Amino acid sequence: MSRIAHIVAATDFSPRAELAVKRAATLAQQHEATLHLLHVMPKLQWQMFGRALVDHPLVTEGRLYESARARLKNLAEALAGSYAIALQHHVSIGRPHEKIAEYARSHVVDLTVLGSHGENFVLDPFIGTTALKFVRMGTSPALIVDTEATGAYGNVLVAVDFSDVSRAAVEAALRIGSQGSIRVLHVYEVEFEEKMRFAGVEDGVIQRYRDAAAREARRMMDAFLAGKDLRDRVSPIIKRGAPALTILDQAQALHADLIVMGKRGRTELNEVLLGSVTKHVLQETDRDLLLVGHFAP
Repeated sequence: MSRIAHIVAATDFSPRAELAVKRAATLAQQHEATLHLLHVMPKLQWQMFGRALVDHPLVTEGRLYESARARLKNLAEALAGSYAIALQHHVSIGRPHEKIAEYARSHVVDLTVLGSHGENFVLDPFIGTTALKFVRMGTSPALIVDTEATGAYGNVLVAVDFSDVSRAAVEAALRIGSQGSIRVLHVYEVEFEEKMRFAGVEDGVIQRYRDAAAREARRMMDAFLAGKDLRDRVSPIIKRGAPALTILDQAQALHADLIVMGKRGRTELNEVLLGSVTKHVLQETDRDLLLVGHFAP
């Protein structure tokens, strides 16, 4: 399993972004990785300023750029001193989620770290638009930070549906949380249970379907763990229920400090789209969340 060598933390200097930067620095220290600090300046709509601008727009933009670069440089120097890690810093101009994804690809980044909300938190009560847009298009695993804790992850919950992307999620959990407890959760539902109940099917018959679904879930979990020789490295959990709600409930019950899951499930056809379960967890969780697409372990 390859190590985490390069981590990029995107910041807009907001309090939520500061949490993400601290988490990224902790991970860089833990994995002896290089931390890349990235700030993206959105293109400003200069017509909004009317006659308020004294200088030419390009001059003003240049001053804003240099101000951001100086601020980022100071942040990088402070982190390098506090965490004793290798650091690079870069300021870019454009659409934040696109520039973050572009930087992650061009620098072969192993992990991208983002705050759950940006500077427009009040206008966007669920999750920052930059984070949401990035995880839809980003290729590297994305860690969405929502907590102030900065120690090593000690209790990791990985939600799986036995797809290829679930295997990537387990690999990512082992990379990022190898020092703690890792639990692998599969949530199953009984197909057509509500329709059967609505049609008046007897409870005993429905229970037989439940028992069969539970046996199949256990069989698939055994095969899933055996395929990667994971039996001694993770603890399996199988639950029946609505997937997103059950994942959130289990994270709380198990005091997980990190949830790991794929960007999409078995039924999603487009890598760019977020699966409905993933999106629900992303919007509702109050814990750090690592979202994984396909990557070469």
